[in-house]
Amino acid sequence: MIWLTGALALFGLCSVLAAFLQWNVMSGQLDEMKSGSKDTHDLAEAAIAQANAAKIQSEQAVSEARSMAASVAEMRKESVAMREAADASVAANRAWIVPVPISKTQTQPNRSDIVLHWQNAGKSPAVYVYGTAEYMFQSS
Repeated sequence: MIWLTGALALFGLCSVLAAFLQWNVMSGQLDEMKSGSKDTHDLAEAAIAQANAAKIQSEQAVSEARSMAASVAEMRKESVAMREAADASVAANRAWIVPVPISKTQTQPNRSDIVLHWQNAGKSPAVYVYGTAEYMFQSS
């Protein structure tokens, strides 16, 4: 009977030791769960801050895109104005071939010769100017 009582006491002591070890492990798990909860909360706050920063960057990008679109429109207007100014400058400085007053001579009784002279009234030299004209007049 003494041996049986001793064995029961030993099993009881082992059960107490196992319960203590189990409590120790569970206590560590509880601490880990609490710290994990705080880490999760910190990560959620960081994600919110990051989302807000991304929203601000997105709004800035939209604002810059609108500003760039306005700049492009302004540059197009300036380009058109510069093109018109360049065309006007070319027109003002180009060669303008104009006829001078006509001289009429009569070489035969029924024939009159009309001589046309041309003059460059522009600011640039007239190059590669070609032309012919024939007029037949019959008088009766």
